[in-house]
Amino acid sequence: MPETRRAASPTLTAIVVGAVAAGVIMSGLGIWLVYLGKHGQETINMLGQQLNTNMAGILAIFIGGVTIGAGAIVRSMR
Repeated sequence: MPETRRAASPTLTAIVVGAVAAGVIMSGLGIWLVYLGKHGQETINMLGQQLNTNMAGILAIFIGGVTIGAGAIVRSMR
């Protein structure tokens, strides 16, 4: 018997689209931080750890990519 797929609920669709949009924005901001690191080095001190803009930018790009991937996985599971 063939498997039928149900349509995704509007709530789930909104969550997935929002997560993917957040990932794209975070990746874009990470690229911007890496670009700024070449011109004006900035250091962020959080919880006793020092992060310069290059490290923060690369971390933001990674988190954005993981968020986009998670959104794609959730979308494919509906």
